[in-house]
Amino acid sequence: MAARAAVAAGDVAGAIELVNQMDPELLENNASLLFALQRQRLIELIACGEVEAALQFAQEYLAPLAAESVRGQACARACADVAAQVDRLDALERALALLAFENAESVCDSLRPLLQPEQRAVAAAQLNAAILEKQGHESGALVFSPTSSKPIHGRFTFLSEPRLHRLLKLMLYAQTQLAEHLSAPVMRFDGGEWKLSQGD
Repeated sequence: MAARAAVAAGDVAGAIELVNQMDPELLENNASLLFALQRQRLIELIACGEVEAALQFAQEYLAPLAAESVRGQACARACADVAAQVDRLDALERALALLAFENAESVCDSLRPLLQPEQRAVAAAQLNAAILEKQGHESGALVFSPTSSKPIHGRFTFLSEPRLHRLLKLMLYAQTQLAEHLSAPVMRFDGGEWKLSQGD
């Protein structure tokens, strides 16, 4: 997709424009995705040394997204939104902390990943997952770094697991829990096929 490729190349503004042409409601109805893309745009501005533009952009676009009000919502929904708001504020603070450094080489180790190509890949994958979800597809692909063939590990390795993967994990978890209480047959994957064996 062109929008995903644009984010991966660092052209977040172009990607947002493409998404809005394709489906104007996608970003309007997904504040988390919009924030992730706008945060990546801020990081790109900072990486290019455009400090004044970065500060103005953060003030005009990111601060309102990070500080969205949750008034008038049900309590459970409001609590989830408050947690998301805190996460967004933390993410915004981390991105703005890049301004404290003169150049990319002097950035501290804890913030350096924000300037790596993998950060772009994560934002691009989030966008891709939202587009696929909107189109009714499941997105269970691994997120790959644009600079290597290895998957990126961490929070976004699987954006949305395929259904079979989730079911197998659930089955293995249930077997483990059951084994704590009684001896029962268990399913094991052995030599390329599933076999039923007596519990340990």
